[in-house]
Amino acid sequence: MAEKLPLLEELDITPCPDVSSIALEAIGRGCPLLKSFKFNDNNGFVCGGNEEAFAIAQNMSNLRHLQLVGNPLDNSGLSAILNGCSHLESLDLRNCYNVELEGILRTRCDEQLKDFRDPDAPLDFQFWGRCYDTAYQDALYEYLREKRVKKQEAERAEKEKRYTEAENLDEANWEEIYAIWECIKNPRLLYKGLILGSSRGKKNNAKIKWKKKHGRKKCKINNQKSIYYEMEDAHELLQSNKLNWLNLPHDLTLMIIGKLTAFQILTSVQFVCRKWWRICMDPLMWRTINMCDIGISNSVDYKLEKMCCHAIDRSCGQLVDISIEYFVTNDLLKYIIDSQRIM
Repeated sequence: MAEKLPLLEELDITPCPDVSSIALEAIGRGCPLLKSFKFNDNNGFVCGGNEEAFAIAQNMSNLRHLQLVGNPLDNSGLSAILNGCSHLESLDLRNCYNVELEGILRTRCDEQLKDFRDPDAPLDFQFWGRCYDTAYQDALYEYLREKRVKKQEAERAEKEKRYTEAENLDEANWEEIYAIWECIKNPRLLYKGLILGSSRGKKNNAKIKWKKKHGRKKCKINNQKSIYYEMEDAHELLQSNKLNWLNLPHDLTLMIIGKLTAFQILTSVQFVCRKWWRICMDPLMWRTINMCDIGISNSVDYKLEKMCCHAIDRSCGQLVDISIEYFVTNDLLKYIIDSQRIM
């Protein structure tokens, strides 16, 4: 095609990465009157790519204006252009980072050229403003918009799910919530459905007999196994439903929960209310894990090893101290080490 344009004086090829140095030689021979040539950002930042610079220097001797923004030429290619294009008045080498302008080469550029832009000069235009730019931008916009919409829908669904779960927690019977707190020291009762003092416990366990003795209560379960727990001063408030755990200051709530064992938190405390659930899900609550509860050490109803692994997962790699009794296994120790390494 270049042979059919012998009178061509200006040519802009920006960007066309498939144009090689052979094509530039053909353009130079077919367009002897070429005075202005723009060949920008066609090969990126390839190191030591002087083939194009040599082709221009050897075949475009009448050039007055040359723009090679983002070309991979180095000092050898620049010297060849200055030697081969003796009529050159302006040269643009912005983003040509393989060129190191020092000493004689820098002086020669300043003296031979009227308008010279070195590699560090700022760009005042964009390359990707050609024929396919609009279609590309439209496609990119549609992709990002669709991605954003999907993300918003997912976030909305997640918020609705959390809100529903929170509502379900808020709708819990306060009488049973207080009873759950009473059972913290005896979480076995919660799993057995024997919530002390609650209407559900009374209905499902008609054989439970209550007796008072020296400030303690004794509860006989079907298997005649007795479980004792100490009555505290707060018990009277719990029974009268005057204490609302949601109204406790945040620092006080953290202090209360922090004094409990991981077993107590996982089996009962986290289910008291939404506020306590959030606190119990915080990885900072699980930097120290205490699984030393003598009262449940011999229990067969709880999968203590699995519960311990769950507590470790909640720490999110921030575990600092862990105490375990009776049920330590090699697999559990390996899980602790592997979990912290992965996190």
